[in-house]
Amino acid sequence: MDFNLSEDIEFLRSNVRKFVRDEVEPLAMKIEEDNEIPEEIVEASKEMGLFSLSIPEEYGGLGLDMVGKCAIYEELGKTHNGYTT
Repeated sequence: MDFNLSEDIEFLRSNVRKFVRDEVEPLAMKIEEDNEIPEEIVEASKEMGLFSLSIPEEYGGLGLDMVGKCAIYEELGKTHNGYTT
C-alpha cells in the first residue's frame, strides 16, 4: 500500500487544516454549549466535500482511499469533538 499523499490530498488537507483553525475553532465552545453546528460551518463543510470523502467521484463524492481519508480525519481530529461527531 502506498502511504504517500498525492498533491490533491495535500491540497485538501491544507485547506481542511486552515478551515478548522480559522472557521471551526473560533466557534468550538459555542458548538459545544449549543450542541449544534452553525449552518455556515455545515455549508462550508459540504462545499469542501467533507460529507462525501469516500463516495465515488461518479456519484458526486471525492472518492478518497483509506490513506487520503486518514489524512483528512487527522486534521478534523484537531478540533473539538462537537464538530466531528
